[in-house]
Amino acid sequence: MERPQLVLTGVRWKSCLRALASLTIAAAGLWMLLSGAETARYPGVTVRIIGLLLILAFGFNAVLTTIRTVKPAKLILNEKGFRIEGVRSSQLIPWEDVQAFEQVSVGLARWPAFRLKPGISVRDQAFTRNIVSGYDGLIAVLPKCGLTRTVEILSEWRERYANGTVSSTA
Repeated sequence: MERPQLVLTGVRWKSCLRALASLTIAAAGLWMLLSGAETARYPGVTVRIIGLLLILAFGFNAVLTTIRTVKPAKLILNEKGFRIEGVRSSQLIPWEDVQAFEQVSVGLARWPAFRLKPGISVRDQAFTRNIVSGYDGLIAVLPKCGLTRTVEILSEWRERYANGTVSSTA
């Protein structure tokens, strides 16, 4: 087993807020499902269907974010590459395969992202691929140090270990 050199842990309070928001919306969905109140715009069946969809989508999200609150995701860096350990753990992505790390916006959220060198692809569900922006993966771990610093750390480690040798600027 590889020995971690640096472990960056996701922030628990953000997962807790997401879980609370998801539970609130799922509770509203439950109320809609049970009441089935008709409105001037929507019949009772439509209200119940919307309630059921809210329960399914946000209830599932509440479960996952609660797990992430108890066991936050970790971004693990070592001399060979980086990986995520958490609800969905990933394979190791070697530093040599990464072209660049950057910040990317997805809706209202901003995440660290990586682009692989041409001809290299990763098939790992732990990394969300953003086809529109051209990134090969979003790193869904945002440590306490913040987005900008996380991207800087990843870039520094890539530069240091990409050739398989430690740079003298380390």
